[in-house]
Amino acid sequence: MAFDIEAFRSCHMLGKSVPVFCYHAVCEEDGHSPATFASHLDMMLEMGFKTITADHLYEICMGRKPIDDKYVVLTFDDCHISNWINVVPMLEERGMTGVFFAVSDFIGQGKIRSRADIPQMLSMRESFIKALSENDNSQFMNEAELKSLVHDKGMEVYA
Repeated sequence: MAFDIEAFRSCHMLGKSVPVFCYHAVCEEDGHSPATFASHLDMMLEMGFKTITADHLYEICMGRKPIDDKYVVLTFDDCHISNWINVVPMLEERGMTGVFFAVSDFIGQGKIRSRADIPQMLSMRESFIKALSENDNSQFMNEAELKSLVHDKGMEVYA
């Protein structure tokens, strides 16, 4: 995903709004490097944006919470293992939060993994092929990692 700063600014300047960004894999293998993603996060912070959860956004949409600051929602589709290895530490370092959407059929058992514990990282396309044709879900976050996102990291997870 290319970061269009002018579209980002104009979206917010049209009135009170909450931009929502959707990411997938954040890894060299998928063409969206961690360095590029870090620059997106840093720019959002430099512009004074704060990340909020989907629940917070819902409360705004329902009129139960005001847009009383510059907010942005960061979403991550499919829960590729790069989200656990690359994205979560970057969000934590910056005091930011994310909303993760898991593919329920790909949620396996296992322990919380580190970079040393994962197989060679594959692109999203290759990860889906491996999961669907070989029933190998190792390129996606497992149940322990998803639980940790919520209970230890303060993120939101949906399916």
